[in-house]
Amino acid sequence: MKVSVVVPSYNHSEFVCKTIESIFLQDIAKENFELIVVDDCSSDDSVSKIIKLKEKYNFIFIEKETNGGLNHSIDCALKYCSGEYISIIASDDIMLPNKLREQVEYLSDNDFDCVYSKGEIINIKGDVIGQQNLCEFEAELNAGTAYEFSAVDDTSGPLLQSAMLKLKIMREVSSLRKKFKSDDWVVLLYLLKKCKVGFIDRTTFQYRVHEDNTHSKYWDTLPMRLEIPFIFLKEESPKLRRKSISNTLSSHAAALFRDGKYVDAVRFFLASVCFGVPTKKIFRFVLKRVGL
Repeated sequence: MKVSVVVPSYNHSEFVCKTIESIFLQDIAKENFELIVVDDCSSDDSVSKIIKLKEKYNFIFIEKETNGGLNHSIDCALKYCSGEYISIIASDDIMLPNKLREQVEYLSDNDFDCVYSKGEIINIKGDVIGQQNLCEFEAELNAGTAYEFSAVDDTSGPLLQSAMLKLKIMREVSSLRKKFKSDDWVVLLYLLKKCKVGFIDRTTFQYRVHEDNTHSKYWDTLPMRLEIPFIFLKEESPKLRRKSISNTLSSHAAALFRDGKYVDAVRFFLASVCFGVPTKKIFRFVLKRVGL
């Protein structure tokens, strides 16, 4: 078995079937991957839909008795994984047909522990509304400075859904995911610091943006994000930590501005300047406002 694919499911009955079906549409032989779906006590009809799909496809389904959160669901799935590699995708996202094949080939042909890739942004209807721009991340990765780049800015790096990594590495980062709720960010930093990370400049998945996912809950995610510079990066230089805090606060200010909360946006922007001037954030914000 080459790849274990994990789908943590929670209250995504509208999307979970499309997610599972996208995995079985991969252009890789079925015997080269396994699917483990874990439902975290969904209150909608996700479970009945998953059970119906299980009759059509052969996959492992774990129905939890109590709600334990995303990381607990992933840990439950890890007990059943038997692949050399692992790929995790949310139950409202879509895996494009090339993902598993291209990433397996990359990791098999190169001495890397993990490989990331690009993603498309889709809306609730599945329409593509944007593309991830990872040009800066790729350049920093090639230059050997991706750790410092990603430690400062968590909005310009790849998402875990785009990755494939060795199963043993995912088990290593289990404790970090439990300790830090901003798990995509902390896993990326761990991999960049401790492992050999590769990147494929191709789109391999679709990330769905809607009102129920964490992308839209920027107030809820702010404390989680600030844990990284204050706790995870505590052994790093004060300058790096200040830049990380500044960029986190300024990106929160930008989210407030987009939401029409201009006074709070100004407050958070001024707070960010206390830790350093977020030049890149300002430049990107201005470009977006003028439509470039």
